Amino acid sequence: MNWQAKVTREGKLGAERVQYLAFGAYSYGANHGVCRSTRQFPKFLKYINQFLLHRVSTPRKWTSVVLNINNRMPIHRDVHNQANQPNVILGLGEYTKGGIWVQETVQAKEMGLKEATKEPLVSRVTPHGETVWGRVRATRGQIVEFPPKAWHETEEWSGERVMLSAYTTRGQGSLTQEELQQLRTAGFPIPPRPKKGIEEVYVAGEREQNRERERLKRQLYLLHAATGHCSTQHLVAALKRRNASAEVIRLAEEFKCSICEERKRVMPRHVASLETLRLDPAGNFRSQAIQDYCAVQGLKTVMDKLYSAEETISSEEALATAEPTEEAPPIRIRMRGKRAAVAAPAEDSDEELIPDDYWREKGACVEVEVEMPQRACYGLVDAPLEWYRSVSEFLEGIGLERTWSDACTWVWRENGELKGMISGHVDDFLFGGSDQDPQWQGIIKKIQQRFQWGDWEKDNFVQCGVKVDKVEEGYMLSQPQFVDGLKEINLNATRRRQREAETDEKEKGQLRALLGSLSWLAQQSAPHLSASVGLLLSEVTRSTVDTVLRSNLLLRNVKQRRNHQMLIHAMLKDEPVMMFVWVDAANGNRPDGGCVSRVPGCVVTDSRNVYDKLNNEVLVVKGAEKRTDLELLGLKESQAATGLAIRWVHSEAQLANSLTKVGNCREVELYYKMRHQWRIVEDEQMRSARRRKQEGMAPLASFEEEKISGDF
Repeated sequence: MNWQAKVTREGKLGAERVQYLAFGAYSYGANHGVCRSTRQFPKFLKYINQFLLHRVSTPRKWTSVVLNINNRMPIHRDVHNQANQPNVILGLGEYTKGGIWVQETVQAKEMGLKEATKEPLVSRVTPHGETVWGRVRATRGQIVEFPPKAWHETEEWSGERVMLSAYTTRGQGSLTQEELQQLRTAGFPIPPRPKKGIEEVYVAGEREQNRERERLKRQLYLLHAATGHCSTQHLVAALKRRNASAEVIRLAEEFKCSICEERKRVMPRHVASLETLRLDPAGNFRSQAIQDYCAVQGLKTVMDKLYSAEETISSEEALATAEPTEEAPPIRIRMRGKRAAVAAPAEDSDEELIPDDYWREKGACVEVEVEMPQRACYGLVDAPLEWYRSVSEFLEGIGLERTWSDACTWVWRENGELKGMISGHVDDFLFGGSDQDPQWQGIIKKIQQRFQWGDWEKDNFVQCGVKVDKVEEGYMLSQPQFVDGLKEINLNATRRRQREAETDEKEKGQLRALLGSLSWLAQQSAPHLSASVGLLLSEVTRSTVDTVLRSNLLLRNVKQRRNHQMLIHAMLKDEPVMMFVWVDAANGNRPDGGCVSRVPGCVVTDSRNVYDKLNNEVLVVKGAEKRTDLELLGLKESQAATGLAIRWVHSEAQLANSLTKVGNCREVELYYKMRHQWRIVEDEQMRSARRRKQEGMAPLASFEEEKISGDF
């Protein structure tokens, strides 16, 4: 028989790792059943059960068998075994000592378990700190029986020790007839199920009824919530139409929803009183003097005077605009603001906050005021501009030049040669230069002395949500933390089923936020998302619930590849640099048309029709493809004006395919596998991708490589 005990899990009560095989019935929490190994080795179990039945002196019953190999158990009780059936163990193997200490209990005598040992009583301390007494019993080649609830512990041994244990699980009464039949087929001597008394049967029945009643209540709540918290009458009527049982109808009539009860409550009206500090429309606390005045003069007199002045005024407005005869001298609060990162200029460092004369004209009491800010305020509105000016002036003062292409990038050149570069985003800056250049290091030191930044990180850091890691080929860019922070748009079950329904303004806002974040991710480090994100963004203004669901699905796919990295290759000092742009040429996907490039370059297309037309001397606009011909006239003009080159590649060598086809990113995945490198394939025969595949050519194999392989 092909079986072997394996190291499977941590030992019980913190012991070393154990090796065991379990057969028969099991109980784990509220779960009961039969081990799969029981069905795998029925003949083996028949032999084991018959072997144990032959060795015991008194016929015993059990539902489970465990085979332990060199496993030492600390002091414990088998609380998950049935208490009225004894444990039966038998020691096998070549070992010395290795007995089992068992607590002396009254239950052992009640079960008729005879003492087969004359060993002296020995005390043990339980995990609860209790001292108990028992005897050590030999196990090698001998049957030992003891109550499951008695404390017991394995003694030390030397050699190979295999213990065969049989017991009855507490979940025997929960086993199905099919499971009991499996145990009988395997030869288990199953004990009869204990008979339940009348009270126990009644309690069990009542418990089952309560459990069923709670289940029905949960189902009613889910139905009530799924229908938009409809009224109880509608719920009962719907159940009656479905011919629901009388019990379900009764529970539906008694059903009460806490959310609906809260909605029925009448919201309290906030009526002003003499004990309430009232806020005037400007947001200032009312003076304590109004309470004193009203208490002395009488509320009725005050109200009569105020009503005579304006008949339409309400009592709340009257109390808010009451003006006492005496007021404390006006207090003006002066708040001093300091710009972030730089000191404020002297001419505008102080700001005075004074009340508006508008409320004085209305008769409101606004002279006495105390400002209560709702949240902390830092800096001034023009602080970012002042910060940028201070940084730019300092960097230009130490010899750096601001670039025209990016106003937040400064370069340092020596004799026209680029030696260093600094790029900033608010107060986060990237520095690039040689560690061996003393002049550049001097510039860095001046910057450190002028601006006291907290941390200076090198080679491995996070910049604007992008994790930058220096590797041998260059730099790897990834955004795992940014991806983890993205959240799906929540839709309830009813809303998800309405796939064709239009989204509301809130859902459109959530959709823009999610797709905007994914668009930034695609621009920074995940170009394979460009097509999916771009097409979904085109649907936002006329989006449906299906658009939201597809956006959530895209986010789940992004999270599965949260550790995706983009490689930025390092270049040698004198290496010529060329710029390649992948462009989405599917203008039908965008409502804003396209643009025309006026720089010399090379257009790579996989359209044989486009390539042939652009290689003709004159492009004639005619036929069913007039629109395409008109657009190609722009490229034809660039050919004449800037020397634009046209190249053709087969479809599997066109890297831009991944930008226009959702779910078809084979080219960009190949680009990632090639460590972010690509090739413009040269094929003089201009064979299609299908024909090249039939001839056994790789997607990026060139014509010259084919000739070389053919010669060999």
